[in-house]
Amino acid sequence: MLRQYLLLVRAPNLFTVPSNILTGYYAITPVGLTDIGALLLLVVSSIFLYMSGIILNDYFDIEVDRRERPNRPLASGRIEKRIALVIAVISIIIANIVALVVGFTTLAVSASLTCAIIAYNYRLKRNEIGNPLTMGLARFLNVVLGGSPALGLVIIVHQDYALLVFIGCCLFLYTAAISILSRKEIAGTKISFAYFWIPIFLSFSIVSFTIVLILTVGLLGYFQIWFIFNLIIFSCVMTATFLLLIMKLRKLTKTPAEIGHRKENDIGLTEEGAQKNRSSKASREIQLAIKIMILSIIVLDSVFLSGFLGIAPGMVILLLVIPPILLGPRLYVT
Repeated sequence: MLRQYLLLVRAPNLFTVPSNILTGYYAITPVGLTDIGALLLLVVSSIFLYMSGIILNDYFDIEVDRRERPNRPLASGRIEKRIALVIAVISIIIANIVALVVGFTTLAVSASLTCAIIAYNYRLKRNEIGNPLTMGLARFLNVVLGGSPALGLVIIVHQDYALLVFIGCCLFLYTAAISILSRKEIAGTKISFAYFWIPIFLSFSIVSFTIVLILTVGLLGYFQIWFIFNLIIFSCVMTATFLLLIMKLRKLTKTPAEIGHRKENDIGLTEEGAQKNRSSKASREIQLAIKIMILSIIVLDSVFLSGFLGIAPGMVILLLVIPPILLGPRLYVT
C-alpha cells in the first residue's frame, strides 16, 4: 500500500524541489549568512506544496485517468478519492505553517504558490495557454520561496533581486516548455509527425532560448565561470533528449507505404490495431522525454548553484538525480 501513496505523490519528482529552494536561497543570501534551520524548513514547505499539487492533479483528473491511465492509484480505486483530498489539504496546511515559522514574507510567497497550485489543478490545466503559464509560475514562485527569508533586508542590493527574478524566469520558461510537450503525452489513435511537430519545436525553442539567456548573463559576469561546465551538461542532455525523441517519433509515424512493410511486432494486427500500437509507443516516447526534462530541473539548478558557490557544490547537487533515476523503473514520474 505504501507504494500506491508513493505513486500518488510521484516520489521521484520530489527530488527536484530542494534544488529549486537552494538556488533561490543562494541567489539572494550570501553563503556566510546561511541559516541551516530556515533552509531546511523552506525545503519541507516546498515538498509539501509539491505533494499537494501532484495529488490535486490526480484528484481533478480522476475521470480522465479512468479512461487513459486506469492503473493509477486514484483511478483504480486503490486509494480513495476522499483520502487523497484530505492528504492534499493537510499537506497545504503543513506547508504554510512551516512557511510561517520562517517568516511572514515566506508565508506570503507560500500562500501565493498555494493559490497557483489550486488554480492550475482546478481550472487552468485544461487551458492551452493557462496550463504552461501556471506551471511555470509555480516553479518561479518555488525559487522565490527559497529566497524569501532575505526579501526586504537592507543588506540585499537591487542586483540580488534582479538575479533572483532572472533565475525564477529561467525556471518559468523551462517548466512551460515541459508543460507544452506534455500536452501530447497521450497521443490520438491516428498519429502523424505533424501531430507532434509544433509542441516539440516550441518546447525545444524555449529550452534553447533559456540556455542562451543563462550563457549571456553568465558571460556578463553575474556568475562564476564554473557555471559553464554544468550548462554544457544541461545543454547536452536537452539536445540528446529532443534529437532522440524526434528520430523515434519520425520512425513510429511513418505509414506502411513509407516503410514498405509493417514492423515485425505489428504483423497480424489490423490497420486500426497497428495504429493504436504505434500511438501507444509514441506516448511512451513522449513520457520518457518529459521524465528526463523533469529530472533535469536538478541539472538546471546546478548551473546556477555552480555560478554562485563554485564547481564543487554545483556538482554535488547533481547527485539529487540519482534517487529518482533508481526509483524511476518502479515509480512513474509523469
